[in-house]
Amino acid sequence: MLSLLIIHLIVCCCQRVARGGLKYIDVNVEGILGVMDLSNLSENRSIVIAKEVDVDYRRNVSGMMDRCSELQHFSSYERTFDYKVCLDDSGRAIKVIPAAEQSDLVPSGKYSHEGAERSFKPFAPHLILLDNVALYGYGDIMDLAGTSHYMGVCRQYGPPGYDSIDVKRKEVVLFFDEPVVNLVTLWTENYFNALIAYASRVLSLVSLVLKNPMIKVAKNTYPSKAESFLAPILEYYGVFPEKLNLVNIEYGKVYFARHLVCPLSACKFIPKQFVNMIRMAVFDLYEVSPSPAHELRTIVVSDVSDLTPLSSKLHELYGHKFDVVRFSPKSALDSPDLRESLGRTVRLFGDCRLFISRHGAGLANIMFMNQGASVIEVRPEALHSWYFSYLSSTVGVRYYPFKCSVDKPRRKVLYNMDDMLAQVHSILLDSNVSRRAG
Repeated sequence: MLSLLIIHLIVCCCQRVARGGLKYIDVNVEGILGVMDLSNLSENRSIVIAKEVDVDYRRNVSGMMDRCSELQHFSSYERTFDYKVCLDDSGRAIKVIPAAEQSDLVPSGKYSHEGAERSFKPFAPHLILLDNVALYGYGDIMDLAGTSHYMGVCRQYGPPGYDSIDVKRKEVVLFFDEPVVNLVTLWTENYFNALIAYASRVLSLVSLVLKNPMIKVAKNTYPSKAESFLAPILEYYGVFPEKLNLVNIEYGKVYFARHLVCPLSACKFIPKQFVNMIRMAVFDLYEVSPSPAHELRTIVVSDVSDLTPLSSKLHELYGHKFDVVRFSPKSALDSPDLRESLGRTVRLFGDCRLFISRHGAGLANIMFMNQGASVIEVRPEALHSWYFSYLSSTVGVRYYPFKCSVDKPRRKVLYNMDDMLAQVHSILLDSNVSRRAG
């Protein structure tokens, strides 16, 4: 006889759940451990956990770590860790598992964007411990009172799963009675999102997973090429994704957890400490030595048709001094040997003096560039993005936005070649001036 939890429904078809109106009830059921018995719920009935409050932990946690209890010990199913009960600005009590020392840093300082000085976003990569919550397959988390818990990851905007979680019998898959780690991350097939969001979330779990190697980790278990591409970075810190105690999370399904451990992250932002961890790993693994900008001998141009004429012109003008190389994230991920592909990518950008790219996922490679190198982001004038200028400042790469217009029917960027070449010449000349000044 196994003690499992089921949903007790006293509402009609598709009726919204009042705050506190949905309860777990313990029953004795013979069956498979972890599967909810919803035999009393017909296929055509559902309930909706409607969002009442949205809690954004990225902004709450960073400033509340001085308003916490002493460490308290948690133990369940032989999984153990320590946490503190902290109060956020609204007086809400939140269970926080403090980050390991190597990642318990709040970025400080400023960076330049659009000619203005901006402050780094405050961020503390602690883990949040939630009790009795519903985890939607797209990553949204709600408790039964309708509080949405936002941990900073990219969201599935719009219904289903954003303003509410629609719970149908056929879509409820598992109930986790033992502690489980939430590693659901959307769009990890995207080169940028895998490097910025997924890798940092896994790295924040290093100490917890090493201490509790059999703790369940909830994620979509079909590995994307981008995840496999990044595996050597995680293995460098002792985390082997294929050896984690993974539980497959299907998009669109609903999972209930008595204790859900959630790493904090952000959709398009990576804390400086994780940038440093990734750089340390790849530079060591692939023997890339820090070099001053004037010693770097490669110009990398994004391999898109819009920039083909520019690449040809740069080869004509600078080919006697630099290797002009085209790069495509898709090609890097299509390699039959992804580990070697990561090495080639890291070495390429480690020797890159100037990287020119359209706005897109490939700009995540800024993370692998040497301090003092430069990047030009070719982007539509109406696009107001900040994350590549932030990433450049974090690494110590000089960032230059180059605004252009867009031919929407042909999905091409339109830019003035003479202006672009003048920008490139100025950057390369400035590197040489810096060398002589040094």
